[in-house]
Amino acid sequence: MVRFILPRSTFSFNNIIDNNMREGGVLDYSQSIFYEGDEVFSRTTHNNVIGNRAPAAPYPVGGRYSSGYYLYGGIHNYNLDSENHIGNSINNTIDKWTENVNGESGSYLPYIANLHGSTYGDGVSNTPRVYIGTSVEETMRSRVRDFLRPIETNGNVPINVINLSNVDDTPDPLAHGIVWKVEVNGFDAQDEYALLDPLGVGTHEFKVYFNREMDTSVDPQVSYGVTIPYNQKIITETGTWSDAGKVYTVVHEIKISGADGINRIRVQDAQDLDYFKIPVEDSRFNFLLQSAGSASTGFLAQGGLGKIDLEWVAPSADELDDVLGYNMYRYQIDDDGNESEPEKLNETLIIEDTDESTTGVYFTDYDVVEGQTYFYKYKILRTSFEETDYSNTVSSAPVTSTLGDSNGDFDVNVLDLVHDVDYILGNNPEPFIFVAGDVNADNTINVLDIVGTVDIILNGDGGDVGGNSMDINFYPSEPIGYADFSWEGNDLYVESMHSIGGLQLAFDADFEYVLHDLPGVERLDYTQDESKVLMLYSFNNTAIASTRTKLLTRLDSTKEIDIDLAVAGTTTGAKLTPRFKGGELDGIDSPFQSNSLEFLKLFPNPSNGAITLEYYLPKNMDGTVAKVYDMVGRLVWIQAIEREEGMQQADLNLNSLQKGNYVVIISAGNNSGEQLINHKLLILK
Repeated sequence: MVRFILPRSTFSFNNIIDNNMREGGVLDYSQSIFYEGDEVFSRTTHNNVIGNRAPAAPYPVGGRYSSGYYLYGGIHNYNLDSENHIGNSINNTIDKWTENVNGESGSYLPYIANLHGSTYGDGVSNTPRVYIGTSVEETMRSRVRDFLRPIETNGNVPINVINLSNVDDTPDPLAHGIVWKVEVNGFDAQDEYALLDPLGVGTHEFKVYFNREMDTSVDPQVSYGVTIPYNQKIITETGTWSDAGKVYTVVHEIKISGADGINRIRVQDAQDLDYFKIPVEDSRFNFLLQSAGSASTGFLAQGGLGKIDLEWVAPSADELDDVLGYNMYRYQIDDDGNESEPEKLNETLIIEDTDESTTGVYFTDYDVVEGQTYFYKYKILRTSFEETDYSNTVSSAPVTSTLGDSNGDFDVNVLDLVHDVDYILGNNPEPFIFVAGDVNADNTINVLDIVGTVDIILNGDGGDVGGNSMDINFYPSEPIGYADFSWEGNDLYVESMHSIGGLQLAFDADFEYVLHDLPGVERLDYTQDESKVLMLYSFNNTAIASTRTKLLTRLDSTKEIDIDLAVAGTTTGAKLTPRFKGGELDGIDSPFQSNSLEFLKLFPNPSNGAITLEYYLPKNMDGTVAKVYDMVGRLVWIQAIEREEGMQQADLNLNSLQKGNYVVIISAGNNSGEQLINHKLLILK
């Protein structure tokens, strides 16, 4: 199908449907042109020709045997440049040929042709009714490439144009059975390939269309693959025929495999009602497979101080039941957009976290530099010691800040202390660099971060500082001692072997007290989660207590007051374990705050169907819903959930859904048009 130039060229056409042949047919055509002396010869080979005429080959193309021109079906373009190639004798032969063909009233012209010589027409051919495997002209042109290339003949006006407006966009039902088109998830896998989303783990619909009624007792074999013969994956599910017997539909479940990329669809073995076996179709229909990538939808990268944390969900046993572990790869992109070669980061195999409360896979990259963006993707290592294709790619950069710099101004000072206090009160200060303000890396902001930041301001990062990343020295989050609280009458005392620099105590909301005189110590009272919280801290490392010290006196001696929660730390930011009545107390977390809808948790995951969503709304919304989509993009569940500001929970019972991968979306909106959205991947097993 490319332009050929003498002395010798070969071209071929495969699966061209020729409706002009009285009985229709499929033509597999190849032709060679060669010359001997002044004669031009053509050797033509026809395979699978269905029609009422028989080919003749070889035969001269010259004028001596004009009655032998039986060229069938296909697209021919003769470009014989007498000046630049083989001389006037050949040109004269072509002149004779075209004259002789014209003399036969055109009955032997090729069905799609543009024959030109020095005396032949204007070079414009109108095509007859013929189907060439597509309804998209751009695709047609790609198969008849030469017809769009103007050719100058002896310096004259360019000719060699073909009009495709008369081409059929569907094959003739009178022709023997052939594959007309293949749809994947509702899109033509040839003509609408650009609209077809990548196929991932889950179920997908394949529809094979035939040009005529088929023998429905013979199912076609549908397969796909990335290399010839495109049958690396055979679809084994049983399909169904349409009532008219022209469409075969099969729903296929894709699991994680090693064949990601552009896959070619192959259809074979069907037969029509004349017992004609269809030609194998493996040349037109494609889809992009991203099974390993789709299974990693929950792959996340979070930049921190001197590190990037990576997290993803392990595939279910239905997707892949022979997971040995994971290998993490990283690359970067330079200023010219060139990707570096992916480098493997882990020295030992990454395995899934066995903690039931996390049910994820985790890896942290500490070998990072501020100001650089890093791209990550992983591969699954199977028990056969073969790796799957890459997951999808995520990217992040280390946080550009310093420890204690919670307001992100690249300086640690009293402004950061005010910023931290504002965050503890739940006022959502902006910007708030959480990983910088969380100086002991315990994933919460509390009084320990206040005294730690004070220590950074006064003493740098010395004191009790330890290192749990490569470059950033965080304050230790493991306790180094105890802070014991006790009542003596109406007075509350604290005692420790260490100098206490910060305290947070949570009491019943109606608790009234008088604070003992503590020079140089700041006091903050606030309410959180229906508790009254007292926070004591200093901006200059003043000790609240160094031995047994009275903190406060209660005003109502008839009330039994317990301490519900507490946080205690040393003047250098180290953590102390608070104890009351012989038991250790849980800590106090700062209120969650954000300007966005945050989808915080989805558990359990994987699940048998009953799941709980935890999410945060930055304001009251007019409507909030949870939606569940399958991997084909179909909405399979929708449920209204709480729409009030703050932390919320919602329970969903998805037992009616089939096992597989789903995307859970939380969507919130206001009547003003404001929309908030977030999502997580769910695995039903």
